[in-house]
Amino acid sequence: NPSKLHTVTVSVSIKNNGQLRADGFKLKAFSQNVLRGDSPWAGFGEPVPATSINGGATVTAEYVFHENPRVISTSSFKFKVVADTNNTVAESNEVNNTSAVINIICL
Repeated sequence: NPSKLHTVTVSVSIKNNGQLRADGFKLKAFSQNVLRGDSPWAGFGEPVPATSINGGATVTAEYVFHENPRVISTSSFKFKVVADTNNTVAESNEVNNTSAVINIICL
């Protein structure tokens, strides 16, 4: 229903390719209206705290994102998650922080 605020729950796996523990960073969700493929990616609610990750480890956890304000105007949309959007963690590679794009269809 494009007239209501959406909640998206996703299981996210995050790998720490570094040697040091990564603490205190957040995950930010973004969405894009599917019917308007040229529409920009919009922030989807507030960032959520991520699970700390030891160097070389992978952590999988469930995260819940709440749309607020309303950014989805269609019953289908694209969704992605970006880690450490505020650059809290010192990294040698900043370009590998974005998840694959997920296509969501609201029933």
